[in-house]
Amino acid sequence: KLGGALLNAIIFMAVIAGMTFVLFLLFKWGCYKLMYGYMGFAMLNILFFFTGALLLQLLRLIGLHMDLFSLPFLLFNFSVLGILSLFVMPVPLLLKQSYTVWVGICVAYIFTHIPEWTSWVLLVIMALYDLAAVLLPGGPLKILVELAIERQQELPALIYESRPTNRPYQRGLWRRQQGQDGASATPGSGGGGGGVNGAGPAPAVIAVAGGGGVLAGDVSGSPSVSARVALLGEQQRSWEDAA
Repeated sequence: KLGGALLNAIIFMAVIAGMTFVLFLLFKWGCYKLMYGYMGFAMLNILFFFTGALLLQLLRLIGLHMDLFSLPFLLFNFSVLGILSLFVMPVPLLLKQSYTVWVGICVAYIFTHIPEWTSWVLLVIMALYDLAAVLLPGGPLKILVELAIERQQELPALIYESRPTNRPYQRGLWRRQQGQDGASATPGSGGGGGGVNGAGPAPAVIAVAGGGGVLAGDVSGSPSVSARVALLGEQQRSWEDAA
């Protein structure tokens, strides 16, 4: 059992790694329409067919009936709204998060139809692959995120994210904040560096409203530090507006 499960999991992960590499090449070469077309088609299948399968099981379990026309109509509208929410138009963050979580539930539903040993081995291998793809210097997901930050573009993927709840959600806000923060953090004094007397990039220090804490660091360093600095600055401004 273990040998067969390991072989199945390796084949499955090879397919995932290959698709990740293809998506990276399409993003690098600027084939955005093809990427979003593929993502939209995949999400339509997940939201329509898998949601329909789960809904039919639920209706059968509770003993309810639905006619042949109403069910496809509801599933189609649910799927189209999900695609628009995830990839096209700005929507309330709660709606986008709900669709993202539901896609995860539908994908997890697939694992209920494969052998138990394969499921457990696949989960372990997927966890190890995710760690390697995100954390290793040459990981495909790490390179993809760095390329998107460098180009200041949206990632063509399902991203679990959070925003302060006292202002409306805006798609791509973190990229605009990062670009504005990076531009304001490099005054260009002297020759060669943006810091004092050209000695290097200036550190950015932002105090949280009320003296709750201070984040200090080099804004022009790693993108994660710059993104956190921009987010703290936006949160401080929102608190000041609310006060």
